[in-house]
Amino acid sequence: PRSAIHIQGQANGPLADTLRLIRETPLQEKFSTAVKGMQASGNTDASLKLTVPLSEAAKYAFEGQLAMRGAGLNLTQQQLELSAINGWLNLDLNGINANGIGFKALGGNLKMDLGQSDHASTLINVTGVLPFAGILNQYPYLSPMKASGAAFTRIQLDLPNDQMHGKSPANMRISSDLSGLAIHMPPPLEKTSEMLRPLDLSLLLNASRNDIRINYADQAKLRITQDEARDYRVSGSINHLPLHDWLDWISLLEKKKPGSFSLDLLDLDVADLSLGPFSASDLQLEVEQKQQHWLGRLVSKQLQGRFRIPSDLDTQPLVIRLDRLTMHLAEQSGSSGDKSSPLPVDNLDPLDFPAVDFSCEQLMMDEARLGKLELKIRKADRGMIIDAASINGRHVDSLITGSWMNFGNGTGTRLKGSLNSRDMGRLLEKIYGAAPIADGKTSMDFDLSWAGAPFQYHPANLQGSIDLDVGKGRVLDLDPGAARMLGLMNVRTLSRRLQLDFRDMYEEGLSFDAILGSFDLDQGHIYTNDLTIKSPSALIHISGSTDLVNEQLDQLVTVSPKLDTTLPVAGAIVGGPATGLAVLLAQQLMSEPLRKMQRIKYSVRGPWHNATITRLKRSKSPAEADDILDL
Repeated sequence: PRSAIHIQGQANGPLADTLRLIRETPLQEKFSTAVKGMQASGNTDASLKLTVPLSEAAKYAFEGQLAMRGAGLNLTQQQLELSAINGWLNLDLNGINANGIGFKALGGNLKMDLGQSDHASTLINVTGVLPFAGILNQYPYLSPMKASGAAFTRIQLDLPNDQMHGKSPANMRISSDLSGLAIHMPPPLEKTSEMLRPLDLSLLLNASRNDIRINYADQAKLRITQDEARDYRVSGSINHLPLHDWLDWISLLEKKKPGSFSLDLLDLDVADLSLGPFSASDLQLEVEQKQQHWLGRLVSKQLQGRFRIPSDLDTQPLVIRLDRLTMHLAEQSGSSGDKSSPLPVDNLDPLDFPAVDFSCEQLMMDEARLGKLELKIRKADRGMIIDAASINGRHVDSLITGSWMNFGNGTGTRLKGSLNSRDMGRLLEKIYGAAPIADGKTSMDFDLSWAGAPFQYHPANLQGSIDLDVGKGRVLDLDPGAARMLGLMNVRTLSRRLQLDFRDMYEEGLSFDAILGSFDLDQGHIYTNDLTIKSPSALIHISGSTDLVNEQLDQLVTVSPKLDTTLPVAGAIVGGPATGLAVLLAQQLMSEPLRKMQRIKYSVRGPWHNATITRLKRSKSPAEADDILDL
């Protein structure tokens, strides 16, 4: 008797019938997983060899070839449509195999190889150039991504054979260097079509939810999961996050068609976050959608707090409430690099920025605790109005108003305000680590403007005026920027030359009762004609200019020693009280002519750090001599 029946034949017909044959015959045990959820169109030529055992000694055997010419498949489980399929598909009891099957999918012409893995699954490898428009058409939930062009791509699809029992989901992996694809999104995703940016994307495909993992050039490592409500959650890490650009991107999500993409939660570790001139490192960022707005939390070494992003940033403010914020002035001022020319002013439009309602309970500038910061910015017809920016604390009180406007041919910033410090020396020491003065109750009023945004200031662009009033203190040997800028370090050098104020002056600094002056700023220069230092031993007057860009001084320093303050005391010691009284009366009559004769003038020119101090020759006028003789 025969142990098996051998069947061999050929057939031509719809591809759907071939799939039905696989699903409804003993072949289903081996192949039904691979063809589960497939919907077919078009015809196929089939060549089959089948062995059906009639005894236990015999075994099933199956070999088949399917020739597809222009067929189509819809992989419903993998959300992928294939058309214009051409090639041979080989089937046996070990699985499905194929090489070089051509087809169209995602808007591109692709090649496919099929084989069996060592872990009981069917592997599908696809290569070809994929246009982003085709990917977006197939997966509309990617609509917030902005890209153009096409890139050579490799797709690996792993279909576990036990998937039909719900044990394992299918896995898709996509890799590309993205050459030819331009990404129009905020950094670090942004790239031109010429740039190479390795992308590795894996997807766990499930009928009810997706789980996507992305590694973008090691600059962003993200996981996107989808819950049963079809809402998406994004978590992971990112190297650099320019917050303003991403706020715009998030606001666009609200303007998409309903159901296209719904981001529910964002949970990121950010190596570097920036917003204008401010940056924070090693930041934890959480953003959660709540009805008509987003709620977020920020935690890093530099700051901690919460924020609220409204659904419409055009009409509602961005609200930020920080518990603490630390900024580093030295790093900010040194970040511009070459100061010899203005930094390029980006074409930023203030109308693209949201209104802001900001407060920080504790603002730190380096080691200085400045106090509470409050900032309110509202939108106007041509830009932004700064209604109030205030700092209130132990070391400083400040109130600033201003604007950032678009004038058609560019934008400009104007800030007007006041700054008051009970101890400017202490404040500067905390900020810089060293201060040019000790003590010094200070009041300063200013009205400044420059081209560009508030955070795009540069010394070469500054215009405006400053009025300065510093109370009793001492000029020290230390030389942070403000002292070099005003020439105070050169005053300290002069005080040593003149031996003014004796021992305490050159050991501990030049004592002063007040520093008063007004300054005009224009195209990178500060001009003054009335900077006056009133010390117990001299009256020092400074006039001239300071080049902020090239850090040069061109000043005239006039020193008038106050020798008259010691004459009555010396007379009383030598000749008694009567002589002292006589000297005092004579001093009052002679003080002005003596002061003119004692006045010494110096030219101060050259670099801040090493200016040349030259004593100017003085010729006594006949009028001054007559004044003395008349007395």
